[in-house]
Amino acid sequence: MLPSKPRLARVAIACNCEDTRLQIRHILEQHGLSVVADGPPDMQLLTIAESRHANVLFIGLNKAYEKQAQAFEKFLEQTSLPMLFNENISHAQWGQRASEKLAKLANSAPAARIREGKTPRCLNPHGFSAERKTEQRVWVLGASTGGPQALQSFLSAIPETLPITFIVAQHIGANFLGLFTKQLAQYTCFSVEIPKPGHQLQNQQVLITPEKYDLSFDDNCCLTLLPAIHNYRYNPSIDSIMHAVSKHFGAMAGAIIFSGMGEDGAQGCHHFLTNGGTVWAQDTASCEISSMPDYARATGAVSFSAPPEELARSLVNLLENTHVKNRISRKEAIS
Repeated sequence: MLPSKPRLARVAIACNCEDTRLQIRHILEQHGLSVVADGPPDMQLLTIAESRHANVLFIGLNKAYEKQAQAFEKFLEQTSLPMLFNENISHAQWGQRASEKLAKLANSAPAARIREGKTPRCLNPHGFSAERKTEQRVWVLGASTGGPQALQSFLSAIPETLPITFIVAQHIGANFLGLFTKQLAQYTCFSVEIPKPGHQLQNQQVLITPEKYDLSFDDNCCLTLLPAIHNYRYNPSIDSIMHAVSKHFGAMAGAIIFSGMGEDGAQGCHHFLTNGGTVWAQDTASCEISSMPDYARATGAVSFSAPPEELARSLVNLLENTHVKNRISRKEAIS
């Protein structure tokens, strides 16, 4: 049987600014995509997009956070189309990278899961206790510009029963936090939520950290969230979250630095070097902007770099190998 050909990406563009919409349309069409609809984020656009068989939705963001957040919340409730968010057209290669991501989304397995109406769920959650502290895995996923797409690709490749907790530190405005949480939940079978003080860590969870808060953990691995006492340059602060996780979980902690602008995460890498743990990073070629992973690599803490999907597969292999080694060690200790 011949392999099926990838479907043509049929894009609908949602953006409040008409000039920006026209610019995006022109760039995407130059790169071979079919733009079937464009307009402000409202039900009329969704109706037109559906009638013209759009299979991916491009959302152009601007600084009008309050108005857009409300409109895009309705998008998530009314459409099952996979979405690509973009804050600005920032560099010469933007068009090619955005087009490649849209084409991939249009043909991705997560998109098919959304269209089929399947609800992501958390299977077999296991709470942590102080006695199990030395066995649990908590990994920080730090990201900024280009991060949402990288996180979607990474989480899509994580199996639903992997015994791990992810804490996401994504630079994003507070008004988009709920939107980002709902969007990310469509790409993983883990539960995705914004934790509140006292939240008990569990496996198969993705916790989205709110901005301007410091994290810490008590002896029962419950989260403490307090207003940040430092005026961090980036919010939420990847450095601060990495410090807290590394300090509490030591060698069982991990972190992955994904696409982003700036050096947030580099100081956190130094904490991991001090307290143990594993640091990986997204490779330069697959990043929209690679400065954050590049700064992390410059610390000497990063032991592995790869595209998001390969990072996920390697993490699965790491945990499986660790589980086998631990089981062998326990048998040898008994005998």
